[in-house]
Amino acid sequence: MEFGSTSDTPNNADNKVYRFFNNDTGIHFYTADETERDAVLELDNFSFERGSYQAIDDSYLFFCLKAIKNKFN
Repeated sequence: MEFGSTSDTPNNADNKVYRFFNNDTGIHFYTADETERDAVLELDNFSFERGSYQAIDDSYLFFCLKAIKNKFN
């Protein structure tokens, strides 16, 4: 398999990460847990920033590191 190939790349569609802005501290808060997301949505001092991000799951990270190792060894 070549570096950058997607034939064995896992599907990361379920690895959403949600971003909030803490209006009191000026710091962003990230969570991938939907229950935690829902709880933070109820807090007055956090603003939900539209959209979501995708997290890399452990199997995909392992895939990338293995490809890098193979390329340089």
